[in-house]
Amino acid sequence: MSLYREARSRSGRWIAAVAAALLVGLAVGAALGVALAPEPSLADSIGDVQDDVRPALDALELVPIHYESPQDVTRRAAHDQLARARASFEDAEPGLRLLDAAGTASVGHDLDELERLLEAGGDAASVEQLAHRAALRLRAVAGLSRQ
Repeated sequence: MSLYREARSRSGRWIAAVAAALLVGLAVGAALGVALAPEPSLADSIGDVQDDVRPALDALELVPIHYESPQDVTRRAAHDQLARARASFEDAEPGLRLLDAAGTASVGHDLDELERLLEAGGDAASVEQLAHRAALRLRAVAGLSRQ
């Protein structure tokens, strides 16, 4: 028999048990919350895609405005706006493909063509026409043409 015995606190064990039970309860609650969360509706998903494309539409509207400027700095801003439009489009592209794969591909081609036109120093009227066409197609694919 040992004469030395380490004093253990009963309250320390009790606190550890309560903390462990609390962690298990939180984990179970979180798992149930995720499992029982309602699926987003089709309307909600389409609304999310529409929200995702709005920055692209705004940027496409600014491309010809900046491009028609005689100042180099402002003209370069057209390239920046096109990059912003492309980034927003690419973020929304998976959802857009579900709505209209062919239309989404057409918008991608329009953006490619617009980029080539800007790089080549095309005339402002052609840039405006192509940016407008890309925006119309993007609106149609996202279902914003009805709004």
